[in-house]
Amino acid sequence: EALRDAAPHGAAVELADSAPEALALAAREPRTPILCVAGSLSLLGDVLRATRGDKPCPIEKAADSIDSLF
Repeated sequence: EALRDAAPHGAAVELADSAPEALALAAREPRTPILCVAGSLSLLGDVLRATRGDKPCPIEKAADSIDSLF
């Protein structure tokens, strides 16, 4: 509800109780080519699980495979 109150007057704001419900709202017409997911890493995980299933990202690697950045 705070988001709705903070949005500019006349802006369309829809609230969802879950990531899958929010994705269903975003998939309705008219759609935009960009979907921004903002929130916690837990929310992002829920969105990825809802869209890709519970499987790792194809570029995901084990922690010991990450080279040092320095």
